[in-house]
Amino acid sequence: MSGFDNPYSTTVTVSANYTVAPTDYVILATGSPTITLPVPATGAESFSVATPTVPTGSIGRHLEIRNVGAGTVTVAAPAGGSQVDAGASFTLATGVHGAILVSDGAAWWSVSRV
Repeated sequence: MSGFDNPYSTTVTVSANYTVAPTDYVILATGSPTITLPVPATGAESFSVATPTVPTGSIGRHLEIRNVGAGTVTVAAPAGGSQVDAGASFTLATGVHGAILVSDGAAWWSVSRV
């Protein structure tokens, strides 16, 4: 799959709290925002206009989040019991630190942190 046929191919830059959208793939963060992950779910891939931040069928979905600024970025699990790396959140320190995350349909897991 190339970036051109990847349904999660958008790169966004944020400096305030942000909830990941269904089409986000790379999030570049400056300042000290909290990046809230979408709810991981099983099932067929679909998106709702009414709730665009909660895709279903996110098994295997990858996200790349990078701190490109001077603040500390918090990566937070969505409300409702989902987790990220078996917890509620983790932080990316100041200065070009990042994480690659993957969903198993129930939680988000770091497959790489730099």
